[in-house]
Amino acid sequence: MLNGTRYRPVFTTEAAAVTWESEARLAAKLGKPIPQPTVDTLGNRGTALKTLDDFYKLVKKERWASRKSGDKLARNAEIFIEWKGKSTPVKDIVSRDLYNYANYCREDLGNDNATINRKMSSVKVLLKKAVHEGVITMVPYIEKFKETSLGSVDFLDFGEEEPMIRLLDHKGFQRITQLVIFLIDTGARINEAKKLTFDDVTERHVILRDRKSGRTSYIPPTARVKAVLAQCRIDSKDPECPFGDIHLDTARRKLNEIYEKLGGKYAKFTQPFHVLRHTCASRLAMRGIDAKRIMDYMDHSNLSVTQRYMKLSPTALDDVAAALEPATPKLQLVIND
Repeated sequence: MLNGTRYRPVFTTEAAAVTWESEARLAAKLGKPIPQPTVDTLGNRGTALKTLDDFYKLVKKERWASRKSGDKLARNAEIFIEWKGKSTPVKDIVSRDLYNYANYCREDLGNDNATINRKMSSVKVLLKKAVHEGVITMVPYIEKFKETSLGSVDFLDFGEEEPMIRLLDHKGFQRITQLVIFLIDTGARINEAKKLTFDDVTERHVILRDRKSGRTSYIPPTARVKAVLAQCRIDSKDPECPFGDIHLDTARRKLNEIYEKLGGKYAKFTQPFHVLRHTCASRLAMRGIDAKRIMDYMDHSNLSVTQRYMKLSPTALDDVAAALEPATPKLQLVIND
């Protein structure tokens, strides 16, 4: 009996039972949660959680399921588990495994350092959970690779979407054309466009609710966004959402085909939707919009993200030098009688 609750766990050895009982009594005395009973067949300290897959399922349920980016975080962990093996005991993971996995991501998957760091972050969460559960004593060393300061600079300059649009329309993909224009001119993330409703479209604003930051943004629509949304009321098979009927996997595949067909810089795009968001931020920067307003428009987490795009403006500092010029003396007009 501990704090009025009876515990009757079953163990395979007496040593395991005695170990758990002493730990449970100490936890109760300190006011801490009662530890999970050990079930190790050798009577060693440990929990029923042993393999990578065990910890993946636990972390996905307890931590990632409630987060907006949870699916992406879980997928990053899945890639490591598929590479190493679901049944691999967590206690067998060493630093060398993580180095080898980084090389696999870089050489076989073509990932850059930023992507590798994000994938490693999800793996680290699994290993930290294993430490918390008492399965391992510490997280193996995970190297953080240097990321380029600019991040991705893939974007479409003004007018460079026109060849895409012509090709999409030629192939009968007008709904994807509408989505492309909307993403470029609003900077919306693809999931934000997907869940947009007609009720969120007013004469003055496109309302993007519950964004990644948790904020709601009121985006003034460009003339062509207004035209696209008006056409969506006719073309969309979803009566509530402008883009609700577009199958994203199909649209992603079609866009990749268009990029490959056009070749050149288009063929280098690896994120068919996200490059359109990059395009919006880059165009705002090139037109001289200040960083704070770009950050708010794009729903960036901080100014350092926005500053990546500000560096793309070749004329950003043109008017700064003027402030260093000596003041021009005032001319005085003298009138003689």
